[in-house]
Amino acid sequence: MKKSPSALLAFLVATTVPPVFGFFTSDIFSGNLLEQLIGSFIVFYPFTTAAIIFIAVPTYLVLSRFQLVNFWTTTCTGLMGGAIVAVAFRSGDVQVKDFVVMCSLGLITALVFWFIYSKFTFPHNKRMQSDAATPRR
Repeated sequence: MKKSPSALLAFLVATTVPPVFGFFTSDIFSGNLLEQLIGSFIVFYPFTTAAIIFIAVPTYLVLSRFQLVNFWTTTCTGLMGGAIVAVAFRSGDVQVKDFVVMCSLGLITALVFWFIYSKFTFPHNKRMQSDAATPRR
């Protein structure tokens, strides 16, 4: 799979991580589990999408341009994105707890992105592919 479709799929799946996290950690929703999950997506998904569009996508495009998209740059971007979101949400009163939660969430989101992106972008077993291409005697 080419990089662009795999990156799009990875970004789409990565945007679901914070709403699912909010579903499991917040007590602001009442009702059955389906209503809670839908409420979590309604509340958290727009913010997640904005963070992905304004932080993650431009960073991915720059790193991709210089062929620097790898595990380490992806996780560092997730941590930095989480820190930026923590500062943006608590513009004047940022606490350590905010940084820990948002940076952890950014890291988990980045790891989900990397897992999907690397799975569809990079061949994992080159020997098996080269063995399949060689004719048998």
